[in-house]
Amino acid sequence: MDTLKCYETLNVTADSAPEEIRKAYVGLSQVWQPERYQNAVMRQKAQEKMQEIQDAYNHLATFIPELKRIEQRPASATPEVDPAESALVDDSHSPVQWTIIFVMCLVFGFIGVIGYHLFKAEKASISSLAPHPVATDEASR
Repeated sequence: MDTLKCYETLNVTADSAPEEIRKAYVGLSQVWQPERYQNAVMRQKAQEKMQEIQDAYNHLATFIPELKRIEQRPASATPEVDPAESALVDDSHSPVQWTIIFVMCLVFGFIGVIGYHLFKAEKASISSLAPHPVATDEASR
């Protein structure tokens, strides 16, 4: 693999510090992690891109001693991810729990709105019942 192509793959320049190269590798690895994709075509593309990123990083690691080599994981070791178990699927609450949460939000929202209007109405009625200042003898003269 060409060294300049490795730098391009990792989106860094040839004069980048080893820390920058490592940070770029970690960032790209997180983006192209095959387990993040549920679509089989996208997962395959992500595996190919991830292999390219790992190859580029390992090639640069042979020339830059500060970079640690990444152990290659065989493609067969990539676990198959069930969409129901994927991190992209939020199954932390059941549909019944979501319904209860929704209804509670509605109830508390209505209570808040009603409470606000009752408070506003009570405040208006209290201010209308307040005694008006009585004119004193000095002010009337």
